[in-house]
Amino acid sequence: MILTDLVSQRAFMHLKTSQEPKVKWRSRQGLLPDEVSYFSRMSYGKNSYETLTFSGVVIFTDAYLPIRKLTDSCHEKKGYKPCFSEGCFLSTKMCDGYNDCADWSDESDCPLQDDDQYEYRILRMSRSDELYDTAGNDWSWKEMNADFGGEEFFTMDMPAVADEWYFTGFTLSRIRGFTTINTPIAFSSTRPFMMHIEGPTMCRRGEQIGLRLLLLNNEPYEMFVVLTLHTSPQYKFVHVEEGGIVTSYGARLSGGDHQHLVYLPAGAQQHVDMPIAPVVEQGDISVTISAMTQVGRIELVHNITVLGEGAMVNKHTAVYLDLKNKALVLQYLDIYVEESPIVPYQSWRRYVYGSTSGYITITGDIIGPAFPAVPLTTGVVLGREIKGTDGRIFELAVNVWTLHYLRLTNQLKWDITKQVLEEVNVIFGQVMKRFDRRGWFKNWDNSQPSVWLTSWAIRIFKHASFQDWENFFYIEPQIITRSIEWILQFQTELGSFEETTWYHNPLDATMQGKFSTRFNDSLVYRNITLTAHILITIHEVMQMVQGSTRTDAAKASIKAVRYLEHQLSSMTDPYEIAITAYALTLCDSIEKEFAFSLLHSKRLEVADGLQYWSRVPVPGNTIRYENQRPFICPRDYQTDDSVAVEATSYALMVNLMRDGVTVLSEKIVQWLTSVRMGSSAFISTVDTVIALQALTEYAFRARLKDITDLAITLELPSTAGFRETVHIDNETFSDLQMFEVPNVWGHLNVISKGSGQAVVQMDINFGVDYEGFRELAIIETFNLEVKEFYSSFRNKSFITIQSCFRWLLEDPPMSGLSVLELELPTGYNLLESEAERLVRSGVHPTLRDARIIEGKTFWFFEHIMQNWTCFNHTVRRWYPVANISLVRQVQLYETHAKENFIMILVNSTPLYTLNICEVCGSYQCPYCPYYSQTAPFSASKFITVVLLITSQILKTFRQFT
Repeated sequence: MILTDLVSQRAFMHLKTSQEPKVKWRSRQGLLPDEVSYFSRMSYGKNSYETLTFSGVVIFTDAYLPIRKLTDSCHEKKGYKPCFSEGCFLSTKMCDGYNDCADWSDESDCPLQDDDQYEYRILRMSRSDELYDTAGNDWSWKEMNADFGGEEFFTMDMPAVADEWYFTGFTLSRIRGFTTINTPIAFSSTRPFMMHIEGPTMCRRGEQIGLRLLLLNNEPYEMFVVLTLHTSPQYKFVHVEEGGIVTSYGARLSGGDHQHLVYLPAGAQQHVDMPIAPVVEQGDISVTISAMTQVGRIELVHNITVLGEGAMVNKHTAVYLDLKNKALVLQYLDIYVEESPIVPYQSWRRYVYGSTSGYITITGDIIGPAFPAVPLTTGVVLGREIKGTDGRIFELAVNVWTLHYLRLTNQLKWDITKQVLEEVNVIFGQVMKRFDRRGWFKNWDNSQPSVWLTSWAIRIFKHASFQDWENFFYIEPQIITRSIEWILQFQTELGSFEETTWYHNPLDATMQGKFSTRFNDSLVYRNITLTAHILITIHEVMQMVQGSTRTDAAKASIKAVRYLEHQLSSMTDPYEIAITAYALTLCDSIEKEFAFSLLHSKRLEVADGLQYWSRVPVPGNTIRYENQRPFICPRDYQTDDSVAVEATSYALMVNLMRDGVTVLSEKIVQWLTSVRMGSSAFISTVDTVIALQALTEYAFRARLKDITDLAITLELPSTAGFRETVHIDNETFSDLQMFEVPNVWGHLNVISKGSGQAVVQMDINFGVDYEGFRELAIIETFNLEVKEFYSSFRNKSFITIQSCFRWLLEDPPMSGLSVLELELPTGYNLLESEAERLVRSGVHPTLRDARIIEGKTFWFFEHIMQNWTCFNHTVRRWYPVANISLVRQVQLYETHAKENFIMILVNSTPLYTLNICEVCGSYQCPYCPYYSQTAPFSASKFITVVLLITSQILKTFRQFT
C-alpha cells in the first residue's frame, strides 16, 4: 500500500454521489510510486440544503434552509434517491446504462469500467504473475500496536525472487492522527547467486527422475558453481556411460556425494538436470542438493513421495468394539495379502513386490477420526476428488456435522472450531458461486438448476447455522427464503414435488420417480423420495424462512405430508419407506406409527443380529475360520451399498426419535460401522452425510463418553515384537491413534478390556499388474476402454488418451453423476485451464468439468448413456522421468454410488523402456539441449583458485562448528 492508495481511500469515505476530478501520475518504467492530486468541483445541489446533502452532511440548524417540496421528496429508507431536477430513482439503478431521470442524472459521473481482460492477459497469456504479485497482496504487510514512546522491531521472510521492492508505512495516533511515509524505501531481493529446483513430488518405485536445477549469476563477473548431490540411503545417482549410453531398467547407480562443476558467465543462467533414482520401496524421501560459489553457498531440499508399483487396490475392515456389558472382547482381523506374491508355475503374481502397505486406526468416536485434517475435503474423507456444487456441499456437511458431534459429546475445543469455521466460510463461498438470486442452485457452470440440489444445499445450510458460531460463520435467511420460494413452484396439486424438466434422470438416482400400478390397472407416476426429501428440508429450515414465504411453506408442508400419508400403504421399496418414515416422524404426522411399523417390517438381519434396511440383501464381512478362530475378512463393495447405508441411517433416526437408545439402535450402529469403506467415510457422499447425522444423534443420546475406559492391545504375529496398547478414556476419547503395519501379511489380534466403546479400522493397500486381481464390482454397470497414442517425435513427449465408455443397466436407463479417474505416467501433466477449455468445447455431450492433480486427471459427467461415447485429451511431459511404471489404473464410478464402478489396467510398455537420456533427464547426455560439460578453457585461473580456497575455508569452518 502506497500513499496514493491511502489518499484515494480517504477521498471516497464520504457519500459517493459523483466522481471527484483528479490527476494521476504513473511512472512509465514502474520505478516510482504513483502520485495523485484531487481538485474541487461544483456540486449538483440547486440550493444550500441540497449542496450539503450531496456532500453527505447531516444538518442540524434553526436557520432557514430552502427545502424541496414534500411531494417531491424521496423515500430513502426504501432505497430511493433524488434526481437533480425533479423525481426519484432507485439507488440500485444508478449507473445501470438506462435513464431513469429526465435529466439523466442517475447516469452521470459513473465510474469507468474495469478492464475485464486484465486477469486473462496477466494469468493466461504470460508468466508475469510469477514475477510479481498481480493480486495486490503485499508480501510484507505487518500490523502492530506500538507502546507509547517505544520502538518495535520485527523480521520478515524475504521472497526468493529477483525483484525490486518499495516499503512504506502509515500510523494512526491519538495525538498525531494519520501520518504516512512520503517517500517509499527501496529494497532489492536480488541475491548475487540463486538456485531453484523443480521436479515431480510423487513417483513410483524404481523410476528414475531428472531434477531440474536453474542457476542464476546476478553479478557482473564469472562464477564457478560446485553442485553436490548429498549422500542418502533413500536415493542414488544415475550414471550415463561414455557416449550417452544407458538403459532404462539397468542403469548404473552409485551412492555417496556426487559433485558437478558448472561455469557461469557474468549475468548468465544455466539449466542442469540432476538424475536420481529412489531406492526405497515406499515412503517420503528428501533429496538434498547444494551449490557453492565464491560468493556463498545454497542448499535446497526436494521432497518426493514414492508410491508402490501397479494398480493400487484398497481393502478396508472396520470393527465395532462394544464393551458396555462385557469386560473382554477379542477380534481377529484377516490381512488380505499373502506373505509372498509368487504363485508356483504361473507367469502372473498376486501383487507387485514392494507395493504393500497398511495402517490401523483406533478411535473412541463412532464417527471415526474427527478431524484428521482441517478442513475435511473429499480427498481426506473419501480418498477421491469431486468437483461441482454437490462436492462442495458434501465438504460443508462433513465439517459441520463433525463439529456438531464434538459439540454434543462435550469434546469441542474453541481453537479447532475457529479454524474449521474459517475453512467452512471458504467452502460456503464456493457453493454460493452457483447460486442464482431467484433461489436455485446448479451443479456446474454450464448446467441447469436442480430442485434436489437446491433442497439439499439449504438443508445443509440450516445444519451449519448455529447461534454460537454466528460471529465466524453466518448464513443470510434471505438465501433460504428465496430457495424455498423457488422450490414451492414445483409442487403438484396432489402435494408431491417434481424435478425440473431438464432432469428426467435426477443427479441423485435415489430421487428417481417411478410408475406404479393402481387398483384399476392404470399407471401413475409417483415421486415419493424427492417429496420426502423436500419435506424434510422444509421442516428443518422453517424457522429461517421469512415473510409470507413461511406461510406458503407451511401450506406446502401439509400438502406433502398428506401426499406421503396417502402413498404410504402402497410402498414396498425399503428406501422409500425409510425416508418417508423419517419425514413423517419429523413432521409429527398422524400416520407416523403406521410408517414406523411398515419400516420395522422391512428390516433385514445379518450375523450377530445386526439389522439394516436395503433393497437387496447386503452380505456381512466374510468370516474365515482357522484354528477355531473367526478371522474377519475385508469388506468388498456390494450392490446398492450407498442406498442401504442411507436408508439404515434414516431408520436409526426414526428409532431414536421414537424410542431413544435401545438394543435395536445399538445393532443398527454396529451394522453401519461394519460396512464402512474408509476410516472417515462410508460409501459415497450423501450416505456419508446422513450416516454422520444419525451417529451424532445416537452419540448425543447414548452418552457413552462418560463411561468409556478401555485398554486396547494390538498384536501382529507377522511382525516379531509388535504389541501396542492404547488407552481410551474421557481425555483421549477423540484422539486418533494410528499404527503402521510393518509386514503386510497374516492377521491382526485385537484385545480390548474395560468398559465403553471404540472403533478399530484397518486399511491394506497393494498393487496389482494382472487383470485377474483388479477390483471388481458385484454387478457390471459400466464398460470402459482406454487407448494411448504416443507422439512420433521427441520421444513420446505427448500422449493422447482416448476414453470410451457406456452404461450397461436398463433400469435406470443411464447413470447418475459419474467420475472418470485416470492415472498419468510420472512426469506428465495437463493444465486444469486446458482441461476446462476442453470441457467447454463440447467434446462430450455430458462432460461438465475436470480436475487435475499431480499424477491424476478427473473428468466429471452429468450422466453416462447406454451407447458408446468417447473423448480424447492430451497430456505432456513436464518433468523427465525414465523407467516409468509398467501398469496404471483407470476407474469410472458413480459419485453417489461408488459400488457402481469399473476398474481397468493400462499397459505403458513404450514408456517403461525409455532411459534417462531419451527423456533428457541428465546433464551427462551429450545429445540433449542442456548438456553440461566441464568448464571451458576461457574461464580465468584466478576464479578457479579463489573457488578452491573458498571451498577449503567453508569445509574447515563446518568442521570447527
